[in-house]
Order: sequence, then C-alpha cells, then structure tokens
Amino acid sequence: MNFFAAQEDSHRNSRKLILLMTLAVAAIAVTVTVVVAVAIWSAAGNIEFPDPLVWAANNSGIVALTFFGTIAFIGIASIYRVSSLRQGGGRVARDLGGTQLLPGDSDPLHRRLRNVVEEMAIASGIPVPEIYVLYHEDGINAFAAGFGTDDAAVAVTRGTLEHLNREELQGVIAHEFSHILNGDMRLNIRLMGPLFGILAIGLLGRILLRGRRGGSTRRGRGGGAPIMVLGIGLMVTGYVGLFAARLIKAGVSRQREYLADASAVQFTRQTDGITGALKKIGGLATQSTLKDGEAEEVSHMLFANGLGALSSMLATHPPLLKRIQALDPAFTAEAFGELQTEVAASDAGSDAPASGFASGPGPAIHTDPDSLMQSIGNPDERHIELAHGIRARIPETINEALDSADQVVLLLPALMLNYDPTTRGRQLDLLSRQLGDERRDRVAQLYAERAGLPNGTRLPLVELALPLIKVLPQNRREYLLELLTQLALIDNHMDTYEYALLRLVGSYLRRAAHPAASRRWRRLSDPRIRDAARTLLSIYARRGHRDETLTVAAYRAGAAILGTDTGLPDAPADWVRAADEALDRLLDCVPKDRQTIIAALLASALLDDQISRAESELLRAICALLECPMPPVVDAA
Repeated sequence: MNFFAAQEDSHRNSRKLILLMTLAVAAIAVTVTVVVAVAIWSAAGNIEFPDPLVWAANNSGIVALTFFGTIAFIGIASIYRVSSLRQGGGRVARDLGGTQLLPGDSDPLHRRLRNVVEEMAIASGIPVPEIYVLYHEDGINAFAAGFGTDDAAVAVTRGTLEHLNREELQGVIAHEFSHILNGDMRLNIRLMGPLFGILAIGLLGRILLRGRRGGSTRRGRGGGAPIMVLGIGLMVTGYVGLFAARLIKAGVSRQREYLADASAVQFTRQTDGITGALKKIGGLATQSTLKDGEAEEVSHMLFANGLGALSSMLATHPPLLKRIQALDPAFTAEAFGELQTEVAASDAGSDAPASGFASGPGPAIHTDPDSLMQSIGNPDERHIELAHGIRARIPETINEALDSADQVVLLLPALMLNYDPTTRGRQLDLLSRQLGDERRDRVAQLYAERAGLPNGTRLPLVELALPLIKVLPQNRREYLLELLTQLALIDNHMDTYEYALLRLVGSYLRRAAHPAASRRWRRLSDPRIRDAARTLLSIYARRGHRDETLTVAAYRAGAAILGTDTGLPDAPADWVRAADEALDRLLDCVPKDRQTIIAALLASALLDDQISRAESELLRAICALLECPMPPVVDAA
C-alpha cells in the first residue's frame, strides 16, 4: 500500500472514529440522564412515573447538569488516560507489565529479537523503537504503540520469543512495523482515551454498588434503593457503552490487520514467516490470549486476538483461519489439529538469517523516481537484506558503543568527524578540551572503525544510536547537541551530511520529549506552505548541483511538480536557518501534499539521472523530518 495513501486513510479513520465516539458518548450521556431521573423518582417515593418530557421540562437544571456532567466525566477521564500516555509507546508496554530490553543483553533470544527489530528499523529509515518483552504471557502476541516513529515501542510476549523461529519472528515484527509506518499507532493509542472514559462509567457504578452492600447492614435496607438504582444503571450503561466501543474499534481495526499482514509479506517477500506465526497461534494451547487484566484497553493494538473467544462482531481481528487463508489459500481448519503436535516440538531457532538473507550489503536498489517514492514508508526485501548486511558489518568496537549510553555519546561525535585531516585535527582538539584526552582518543578510534564502512552506513548508525541518546538526562542531551554543532561549524561551513545528522538528532529528541504534539493541517495551496516548499526546493537544488545551469534546471523540474513559479529564488544568506524554518512550516502540510513535495525534490535530484551521496543523505533527513521515513538509498551503479 502506498505510504501517503495509508496516511490519508489513517486521517479519515481518525475523523470517523471521532464522529462515532462522539455519538457513543452522547448516547451514554442520555442513558445516564435517564438513570439519574429514575433514581431521583425512586428517592421521592412516587408511585406513578411521570411523563418523561414533562419531568424533564420541570427539572431542566438536573437534566442539563447530568447530561453535560456525564460528557465532562468521560472527557476528563479520556484526557487523563491520553495524558498518562504522553511518555510514548513505552508507557503502554510498561502498564502491561513489559520489561524493556536494554542494549548489551547477551540472552540469545533477546539478541535475536533486537537484531530483527534493528534491521527492520534500518530498512525502514526510522530510529530503533524501544523493545519490551511481556515475560508473564505464554501466548504468541505482540504490539506496537506510540504517537509516532520517535516514541514508538514494540513489545512481544515470552511465548513469541520461545515458540517462533527467526523467520516467523521477522514476519510478526514486519507486521508491527507496518502499523508504525502507516499511522495506525497514533490512531490506536488515541482510541485508548475514550475507551477508558466509557469504562470509567461502569466502574463508578460498581463502586456505588459495593458501597451500598457495605453500608446496608449498618443503615438498614430501606434508604439505599436510589443508590442501588443509580449504581446498577451506571454499571449497565458503562458496559453497554463498552460493548458499543468494542464494535467501533473492531470496525476500525479489522481491515488494518489484513493490510498489515500483506505489508509484512511485502517487506520480507515471503509468506512463510507470518503464516508460520499465525499457524503456531492456532496450534498453541494458550493461542494469543493475554492474561493481563489491562488487555481490553490494548486489544485493538495486538498482533492477534488477545481477549479469548469473542463473537466475530466484537473481535478486533479477523478470524485466524481467514488471515492464514488470505496468505495461504490451501490451508484448512483441519490442519490446526496437526499443528498442536508440531508446535509442542518446535524450537525457536538460532539467530541465523532468514532463508535467502545474505550477510553482504544486498542487491543494488535502483534510483529511479517511482521506485524511490514507492519505498518511502514501504520497504521491501531488498532493503531488509541491505539492512541485515549493514548490521552484520558493524565492527565490534562500534557495537560496544551502541550497547552503552555512556559510549554512544562518543559515537555521534565520531560520526561528525571530517574526512579532511586538517579539519578533523581541529575537531579532535575541540574534543580534547571538552571531553579530555582519553575520550578524544576513544572518539578517534570509533572514527577509524567507521571510516572502514561505506558512507551509506553513517545515517543508519545515527538511527541505531538515537534510542540510547533519548534516555540521557536533559542537560546531557543539550550538551551533546551543542557539541555536535560546534564540530560541524569548526570550519565555518556546514555540509549537507552534517546538517542531516544534526537535524535528525535534534528533531528526534524534540519529538520523543513531546510525542503527542498536535498540528494544524494545511494544504500546499496555502501561501505559507507553498513558499516554504519553494525555499526547500531551491536549497536542495543548490546543494545537489554546483553548476548554476544545472541548479536552475533542477529547480524548474521540481517546481513543475509543485505547480509553482519556476523562477529560481535568490539564495538565502543562511541556508541552514532557511531550511530549518521551511521544514518546521512544512510539518503542518497534509500527507498527500508531502508526497508532492518529496516528488519535487526527487525530480530535482534525478535531473542528471543519478542521485549523489549528499543528495540521498539530505533527502533521507528531510523525509524523516517530514515523518515520511525513507529506506537507505544505494546507487544502482
């Protein structure tokens, strides 16, 4: 599925969800108002129930207070729940009892999981998500949670680690990455808010009933009827509301699961992985059910049904058999019985690559505009092979730095060191003054190891390092950003790679700190968005082509796609600041128009039928900043 179409679909689903949840909340508020009216009537000791419209007219204050008070109660509970999740997807995993896997873990199953997640992240062009394991869950299940790629978390159950081989685990992780890339994650985590608010109505009813039972022996049994009526009414209303909410989230999520399954096959170009995982769920006694009581809140996020038997009307996932048959039409229900014996004897396997995955850099990825545009948010098996090759070739010294927050702060300066010996000498002198001779020597060692790798590994190494940077104290993160800036500007010049690295690190830390930030969606027809797009295109054309004639032609090629004036704007006095301002403004652009902007940049870069390393690195950074992750680019030559 096209990434930008998936993003638009996610926005449409969000609007549909808001409408349906608004109607559900309004219906619940009406029901609660009726329940309160009945409780008041019973407290008054009346024999005949009055005409509802007449009673409502005579008690309009109570009706309005109850109706809007219910809406406010659900709204406040929803806001509370969503605000509690502002720490990102890791909070959801921790609430379910998940334990975070930290770099350096030597357990073979943990290493295999981390390698698969890291390879998928490199192939997708996004920072590595936080990784969690739900050790208390025996079933096979997983989920991805977060507001975006910068705060994402991937969690798997212990059963997933123990029962799946590497190929099957890769299929499950590819499925979850589809949810991350297609915008399903943000929709899913926002759905948790109103679900919690609706459930809170039922919980309030239960509290009232418990209080009534606890106090009935002390106060007698005659005066608590209104409270009992109110408690029963609220509890029934809450759980009927939860039933309606389940219908809504089931309708929103079922089709997304089919799409995520298909995307997992597209990522890996083989069906054995994900179908093998689904078949093992059918053959496992515990299947995919979660024992945790909080599973209701996250049931729509899971890889497979986590709530046990539910009617097809309420299930957040398609039937297991239908999901398997969509990928393996020859599979039948009778085969589930045979699988139980196979699953009992199965072994999770080693960390060997999945069938067909090489340890080298993988095949060349053609750099024509269509394939590059299609790869955005949509990696395939070539990108995963490339990612596996990159991960396998990282030297042990750099791997050690990626396993430690103290060491990773030295890896990023090493990635910023210049190839020019004179400039690099000045940078090392700065590091000696700032960090001391011992750490300067460690940075130089990491640079020497990195220099032996292809240039295309630089930004993937940054993306591998980012999750550890996020856990540093705020003052250390700020100091690191300032140090990287000083290293970049030590020659009073910032090249495209230095700009890309700085923007990736700065943007990641900012968005990880405020993952739930909202924005005002604007179209390319908005003058401010159009001007920002023209500015960015003109900077990109100048950074990619030194010849003035080619620069003008490259800009015109992109401007024709933007549908704007083809006259090249004057060069900004400070291209870095101009690019920053343009990118910040373009973050408000709707996904469909972001596609147009990226297509314009591609047309500019490929005017001469090739994309340089500087152009590809800057383009990857721009795509990441616009939340349109782009896999690594390898020139076909």
